[in-house]
Amino acid sequence: MFDMRHPSFRPLWIRIGIVAVCFGWAVLELSRDEGTWAMIFGAIGGYTAYHLLFAWVPPEEDEDNDNG
Repeated sequence: MFDMRHPSFRPLWIRIGIVAVCFGWAVLELSRDEGTWAMIFGAIGGYTAYHLLFAWVPPEEDEDNDNG
């Protein structure tokens, strides 16, 4: 769905921030008794946590250039 190997995701603090926002929003929705939205944002948080933290492979420097 998204290019998780984009160079903008290289810094660790950005990847952690994205995951934290997703899970934080899930907690916010859960506190408002919105279980469906909490599950949706929790799933998005799990997806991003897996791809941006656990299975992270930094992009190659050569892939940054689109010169072919």
